[in-house]
Amino acid sequence: MNQFKSTMAQQIAQAAIAFEKRRTGNHVPKSVTVVLSEGTLVITLHEALSPAERVMSKSPAGAARVQEFHRQLFASSSDSLRQEIKRITGMEVREATAEIEPASGAAVLPHSLVIAGKGSRFQFVDQFLSSDRQEATLASGSSEVFLEEGAEVGYVALQHWSIKTWQFANQRFHLGRDARLRMVDVALGAHLARLRVEAILEGPGSSADMKGLFFGTGEQAFDFRTLQDHVGPHTTSDLLFKGALRDQAKSVYVGVVRVEAAARGSSSNQANRNLLLSEKAKATSEPILEILNNDILRCSHGATVGPVDPEHLFYLESRGIPHPVAERMLVQGFLGEVLDRIPVRLVRDAVEQELAARIE
Repeated sequence: MNQFKSTMAQQIAQAAIAFEKRRTGNHVPKSVTVVLSEGTLVITLHEALSPAERVMSKSPAGAARVQEFHRQLFASSSDSLRQEIKRITGMEVREATAEIEPASGAAVLPHSLVIAGKGSRFQFVDQFLSSDRQEATLASGSSEVFLEEGAEVGYVALQHWSIKTWQFANQRFHLGRDARLRMVDVALGAHLARLRVEAILEGPGSSADMKGLFFGTGEQAFDFRTLQDHVGPHTTSDLLFKGALRDQAKSVYVGVVRVEAAARGSSSNQANRNLLLSEKAKATSEPILEILNNDILRCSHGATVGPVDPEHLFYLESRGIPHPVAERMLVQGFLGEVLDRIPVRLVRDAVEQELAARIE
């Protein structure tokens, strides 16, 4: 970061600290991280909850109330911070908040907001890990990504919570004219992980490529809800969620493709593929189409649930490959279609290592 941007980042961090101090009375975040590039601003507040909020967050119901409070706060009372950022950078800012989470306790409440300015291009990674693998935790968070005209964003969310975590997460992407989104969600951890993903294709010519990857073991449960909402004309979306389940793991997928009345000339595809690696593993899938106009290029959906193809296993085994190795090769090939789409190599390598250990 050059000296000019470094100075602006420091000023923005000071403005965020001052805002939090006014909001809470005297409490300030432990630290603030600012990422500033062309037309893009991301602010992360570390340990931003006040002492009273941390106490409240020790129960699931209290944590949910704190999370909702923060959402309403930045929707209604962050004008002063937005104006200060505009003064420093000259940029119009819709919102100005990022990850908010307690230092420890029974709840983690991340909130990420990313604004991709006109013509900007970058990759963003949200990674969620448990510092204490033995502590029961509620993780309730959200991510919002705004892509303005011509922006191109690669977004990766990797969650590897401990098996004692219950996760409830939301992601929403707003796409402007000719914006391009490439997103990958990877779910490996948590006892129960529920994720809702929405892509709102408002701008004409916008497109969203949406991929999901999960691997469940033991008694893990995954619940995915997706929405591909075509609002503007000539918009395109392509969704593929793939996962493997063994032991008694379970997954649920409910996906909606909605083509609004004004979304003429749009194209959409939705697919959910599930691989069952044990008799007690279970997956259910419900793809839904809501087409409100008849001037579309294509709109399709599909879902599969089943074990490793016995004919493929037989083919490999007939060529001298042992059964465990043959099954591992097929599972790796099945998941590789999404794994190879992770745009950040460090994340892709980490996920590949974890999957290799689970497939063994």
